[in-house]
Amino acid sequence: MQPPCFSGCTWETSDDGITGSVHHHPLEDWSEFHAYRAPDPAESDGTFPVEWGRIGARVAEQKENGALVHGGLPHGHIFLRLQDIRGYENLIFDMHGVGFPAWLLIVANTISFWRVRPAAGAWRVPYPLWMTFAGALNYWVWQLNPGLL
Repeated sequence: MQPPCFSGCTWETSDDGITGSVHHHPLEDWSEFHAYRAPDPAESDGTFPVEWGRIGARVAEQKENGALVHGGLPHGHIFLRLQDIRGYENLIFDMHGVGFPAWLLIVANTISFWRVRPAAGAWRVPYPLWMTFAGALNYWVWQLNPGLL
């Protein structure tokens, strides 16, 4: 059985109802980029069809009732989607050398959240702190093992 995958990947599972794994990555080779067609956001979230009219009606009802307006993204919205499209190893090698620029984007994102709503920014603070710790840890592993790299 194959669950839907609108991003062009092929999921395979041996048992109905059990999450499978991606067995075809549409951009496993960058030479296929010219033929890749990303999912249309008007029709799909990349995994399942999206009914924007129904979502809009739910948001309007939440606002009208004074409720917290909320929504969501599919699990693994960015990293796992890129992994499905490129394959894990390819994605990791694609990201080589983007450590500090990625850290700056994460900090800028946290500041942006904070400016809009301080509570939202506060929830983001652990992420740049973790990235700082992970970067320092990687640096010291590299420094203590110069012959490995």
